[in-house]
Amino acid sequence: MSGLFRFFDGLFRFFYRLIATPILLGWMIGAMAFGAMLGSIVAVPFIFAFFDQEPGQSAWQWIVFGPLIFIGAVFGFQYWRYRSGADDFFGLTGDSHGSARFASRKELKRLVKADGLLIGRSPAGQLLRYDGPAHLLTLAPHGRAKASAPSSRTCLWPTAR
Repeated sequence: MSGLFRFFDGLFRFFYRLIATPILLGWMIGAMAFGAMLGSIVAVPFIFAFFDQEPGQSAWQWIVFGPLIFIGAVFGFQYWRYRSGADDFFGLTGDSHGSARFASRKELKRLVKADGLLIGRSPAGQLLRYDGPAHLLTLAPHGRAKASAPSSRTCLWPTAR
């Protein structure tokens, strides 16, 4: 039964993406074209200020037109990403580079009270222990027993297992 459910779920996702992807891409092209149009509208006063010609009379005017049109298109693309939810649709959200960070004060209080693997000291000098399921990274200078000290203390501590 679960195989049948997975088959129909995959079939539904395929047809949903087959129908929705051209709509999203068309919306993206429209948003970028609108942004480029706004960029060219912003560029026209600069053309009159820098050149003594009408817009379109010189190839040098693209030095002003080009970057402003590009910036407008980039803003249009970002607007499309924000409004359409395309990141969620195409699976671009999440922690692609991990979620490592420094502990907050609230998390440090939990680590002071916990039993488990000895991982260091708090800024106040209290021992910090971790008993959750995750990967740990130990940072210390060369020759500071990064590998032997946590494992031997964990083996000797009866409640840490």
